[in-house]
Amino acid sequence: MESENSTIKVEEPVQTITVSSRIPEFWQDVPRLCFIQAEAVLHPQRLTDEAKCHLIITKLGKDAITQVTDILESPPKTGKYEVLKNSACQVVVRNFIQGFGISVMQRPTRSPDLNMIERLLDHLKRNVQSHDSAPTTLQELKDAVIQEWDTISLKRKF
Repeated sequence: MESENSTIKVEEPVQTITVSSRIPEFWQDVPRLCFIQAEAVLHPQRLTDEAKCHLIITKLGKDAITQVTDILESPPKTGKYEVLKNSACQVVVRNFIQGFGISVMQRPTRSPDLNMIERLLDHLKRNVQSHDSAPTTLQELKDAVIQEWDTISLKRKF
């Protein structure tokens, strides 16, 4: 009599299974460290962006996966792994901040128009470009950015 286990077919390549087993389960409290370790395992494999993303998804627990549902349901065309990594890390920071009773505005992911840093950098870029003479060396560019940075008021809203 043949056992039930002897008829199971393995459809995944053994290499993929081995790589997956070396990636830790998602560490919700220290996601950056989790991704650093995962990248150390994934780097020599030379996997595609999508393959890396799928391997990481298999390591996400229920709590983590529900936090990045928007990314999983409508992934970007390129850079899926980086978007998933950044989103997972942002969730931890947001949860940490909310733990102190600080409310966080819900904004759509990947929206540079609503990102204050993007708006600040755009402001700096426009002001540097508005100078009479464009910087021609790296040092001139640094000086121009520092000059514009010093003119920004902390009261200005971006």
